[in-house]
Amino acid sequence: MKLSVHLLELRAPIRVAAGSSPDVAAPDGTRSIDRYESAVGEKELEPAPERHLVGGEPATEIPAGFYLFAQLPREGDKAPDATNRLRDAAEAVWLESLWRNMRFTDATVLVRTLREDGKDVRQVFRAVEPPSA
Repeated sequence: MKLSVHLLELRAPIRVAAGSSPDVAAPDGTRSIDRYESAVGEKELEPAPERHLVGGEPATEIPAGFYLFAQLPREGDKAPDATNRLRDAAEAVWLESLWRNMRFTDATVLVRTLREDGKDVRQVFRAVEPPSA
């Protein structure tokens, strides 16, 4: 799966709707946010794929800040290999950080599920240090 990874400046937090139910979308379409961890060390060059996305628990927001960001194709949202596709997206974001020589601020990987054109879409976010001017 080839994904485009972008640098994003999020100027306001993204939040789930009150009540935190995936059946209720926030006004921006956000249905849920999940927090994972990356177990990939800073100097690790060939990590096992499962180290890119560890754990997983509900979160209430994606804070404002700078992120490397990837969106999974819509057709993969309900696929049986959805976890592998999320892991691949987390790996793509990690690889982009290496290519751009950007540092993550922490090990947190945030996954946002939102409703777009009647289908669920997943997005992967990793906070990075602000780019130098």
